[in-house]
Amino acid sequence: MYSSLFLKKDLGCLPEKVIFLDFDGTVALPARKGNGEYDIQPDGSIGATHLNKEKFRRLVQFAIQTDIPLYFLSGRPDLQSCVDLMTDFIASVDGFHSGIGGFKKDSLFFISKMIIEEGKLVRKEITTKAQVIQSVHHEKYSYLPKESILLVDDIQEYLDPAQELGYNTLLANPESLEHFDEVEKFIGVTLQKTIAFNT
Repeated sequence: MYSSLFLKKDLGCLPEKVIFLDFDGTVALPARKGNGEYDIQPDGSIGATHLNKEKFRRLVQFAIQTDIPLYFLSGRPDLQSCVDLMTDFIASVDGFHSGIGGFKKDSLFFISKMIIEEGKLVRKEITTKAQVIQSVHHEKYSYLPKESILLVDDIQEYLDPAQELGYNTLLANPESLEHFDEVEKFIGVTLQKTIAFNT
């Protein structure tokens, strides 16, 4: 079994890296009202637009080309409207891929649910991002070292527990968008690939 696992890896049948992307503040800009507050819908969901669609497209396409699986790991509640929103985001950059890299239909993870508390509908976190990563690592990519798995998030408190477990982390900056370039470096994008992408 040991030799067959490494034979598969040598043949390129197993990914060598995995990336978990937060949604809001990492690839998306959540909808806000005129006063700056989140524009929360009755079901607890929030609309969103791309932070930078072309940068997201580049990241996703490079991940597909290099056989790197992508996951959305969001603090949003597990609602159909949130699933639909993220699915649309992925589809808009041709991010669903039948091969090893890119997104799949089951590439969405949510750490919250909407529950009734004291007569009000509130968002409650039921797990942590670090726990989700640990679980996926164990179930799907147990052969990978922790440093080959990256979590990108714009909130440090989500990154810290994953970092403490030994996973690679990157703080997203929704203003400078530098994290897109850093993720490309993690993927291992070369100048040659960048030129090919732009032609």
